[in-house]
Amino acid sequence: MISIRVVVLSLAVCALLSTICAPVRAVEVHDEAVKIPKSTGLFGVTLTAYLYKPPGDGPFPLVVINHGKAPGNPAFQQDNKYYRQSLEFVKRGYVVILPVRQGFGTSGGQYVQGCGLDGLGRTRADDIAVAINYAKTLPYVDPAHIVVIGQSQGGITTAAFGVRNMPGVLGIVNLVGGERMTNCANWESSDLEAFRSYGAKSTVPALFMYGDNDSFWGDGTLAHQFFEAYHAGNPNAKLIDFGVFPDGDSHRMFASKNGRGIWIPAVGDFFQSLGLNWDVKYQIDGAGE
Repeated sequence: MISIRVVVLSLAVCALLSTICAPVRAVEVHDEAVKIPKSTGLFGVTLTAYLYKPPGDGPFPLVVINHGKAPGNPAFQQDNKYYRQSLEFVKRGYVVILPVRQGFGTSGGQYVQGCGLDGLGRTRADDIAVAINYAKTLPYVDPAHIVVIGQSQGGITTAAFGVRNMPGVLGIVNLVGGERMTNCANWESSDLEAFRSYGAKSTVPALFMYGDNDSFWGDGTLAHQFFEAYHAGNPNAKLIDFGVFPDGDSHRMFASKNGRGIWIPAVGDFFQSLGLNWDVKYQIDGAGE
């Protein structure tokens, strides 16, 4: 049995060493919205980005998270800050940057659209490069250890960014990526050709994740075709089919609280395969909510 004297002594030690005993709180996470110039001049474009940083000076490896597109005018789309998801990376010692692409939400410029998805994706990927180049100027970011993640339209944009094989980018993660361009004929073929083109020009390791009850891609057949098209050119790609998502739409897996048990271990294994840490370094309030 532990004596009262030992318990009191332990509490006293914790009081003296509060920085060791007390968990890191969410309020101690650096949380900042920044404006990043994409272009200058009379019609220059400025992008909004959200930054999350662990306590300390770093340098910390960088995670980039790219958002999807909601139905309707993207200019009226609310900025998706992925706060809860970002904390999963922050508590493992990563800086996270979430760029809001051109034409979306609080970012400037016109939304880039059309039916030639291969070229569209490459153009939209410029915004990822802008965010990374900005992050590399921050003294607490390690420019040699970067992973780029994207969801839905952000996922195929991440695959498009992969063709740049940018120094320091160790891997990319495509979460249910693609674009359902219902105003364009044969949009499925356009997606397939884009993924095929991106895979043929990328050497960076890639993780693809799709489910079997996706409101955009259906029962998983089309999603598997997306992956096979990409994998034909980039054998360093891996597919995880996480099956039927119990919440009813696997397209929302990353956004859903119930998706944590799916993407966290899968992404963790991928990070570790890249030689990156996945052990929790900080206990942060809100990271498990």
